[in-house]
Amino acid sequence: RLSWQKQTIDESTAREDGVQTSARTTLSPVVNGIPDSVQRLKRELEVAIAEEDYQAAAKIRDHPFMQLYAHIEQAEREGK
Repeated sequence: RLSWQKQTIDESTAREDGVQTSARTTLSPVVNGIPDSVQRLKRELEVAIAEEDYQAAAKIRDHPFMQLYAHIEQAEREGK
C-alpha cells in the first residue's frame, strides 16, 4: 500500500568535528506506514550486513531517521 504523507522532521546532528548541524526534512512517500527514506536505509543496512561492512552498518543504524523509526516502533509495541 502506497500513500503520501507530508511529515517534517527537525534533524539536528553533531558532525565529527563537533559542529552542530540542523536541517528540516520532509519525508514522503510512505509505504505501509514506513517512509521511503527509512525503507531505503533499511535496504542499505541489509546490504552492509550481508557484505560484512559493519562500519557502514553502524553508521546507517545511527542515522537520525533510523533512530526515530526505532523509537516509533518501540512506542507502538508499548501501546503508546
